[in-house]
Amino acid sequence: GFRLTRDEFAQEKYRQTPAKLLIAQTVPSGDYFYISEVGVDPEYQQQGLGSVLTQQVTRENLSLPLLLRTLSDSPMLTIALGKLRMTPLLAPWLPDRDPENPDRVILIRS
Repeated sequence: GFRLTRDEFAQEKYRQTPAKLLIAQTVPSGDYFYISEVGVDPEYQQQGLGSVLTQQVTRENLSLPLLLRTLSDSPMLTIALGKLRMTPLLAPWLPDRDPENPDRVILIRS
């Protein structure tokens, strides 16, 4: 993970102007600790390693709110919603969806 602002997130992670504007309207302004996917070799999945790695990374977050971008079918979403208690802002099941990828989920934890 690494530190970035909402506006940096919008500029670095999105190509289209409408998507950048939606992120600016949806994600509260400020600094975040951005987490990307945590990958575990398939041979070692389903042992809780992804959860352990993610929780350790988030402990090192410089006391910043967390920001995560993942897919709706990713095991990372289960970790984010359960263990990390993050809140989805954009998701396939919400009225607002990611305009560049409707299967994508944007989550935060303050």
